[in-house]
Amino acid sequence: MDEGVAELVVALSQFPRLRTTSSCQGNPDQGQGRLPSIWFTYGQDGEETVIDFVAELAPRLMEMVHDDAYLSICWNSGPYPCFSSGLLSVRPERTAAVARALKKLAREWEPLVDQDRP
Repeated sequence: MDEGVAELVVALSQFPRLRTTSSCQGNPDQGQGRLPSIWFTYGQDGEETVIDFVAELAPRLMEMVHDDAYLSICWNSGPYPCFSSGLLSVRPERTAAVARALKKLAREWEPLVDQDRP
């Protein structure tokens, strides 16, 4: 794991049912396309759960960090089984602030998930 994203990976890993799959600290010399990024899956049911997770997390995270982080969904439609994953990209100078926000949201997450269940 790249040192520049370690704190973000630890913060994301605090969400129940989230598994990070890949990360890159980016390359500041490459511009906007090379932001520190972490790819992740969520739940056990495939793409619907990661979509739901990102749809719920994104507005809460953006409220806290504004445009310092970007959440998106990625689809693999190659010759292998199709799957989706989440992608978190962060402005390099804001990784610590985004990690703090994620840790706070992760502490609050389980009660939110429980409230949504019948």
